[in-house]
Amino acid sequence: MKQYVVFIITAVILFSSLFVSANLELKTEQMALSQEVKTSGEEEYCLKDKEGRIAVYRECENVTQPMLITETLVDTLPEEDQIKLKEGISVRGDTALRKALEDYCS
Repeated sequence: MKQYVVFIITAVILFSSLFVSANLELKTEQMALSQEVKTSGEEEYCLKDKEGRIAVYRECENVTQPMLITETLVDTLPEEDQIKLKEGISVRGDTALRKALEDYCS
């Protein structure tokens, strides 16, 4: 009985730490985005695959240095989204960028 209780407590602690870790990762990405994105709101952004992760660029042309690289692995997304990210997904404005990142990174 004592071993069963210890097992249950250990499982609850492990599950809780995984949940907190996943939430922390998402919050960190959102905080990084809010610090990086301080524009007029109508700027064009581009989401692209950079070294297997989703990266955000300030524009879709002349993409050299990303303003943000997320922790989200592109190969975990559906194939259609992977293809779109290889070509580059253009979004206009801060709100659209945040929505796109929520869609792809959560």
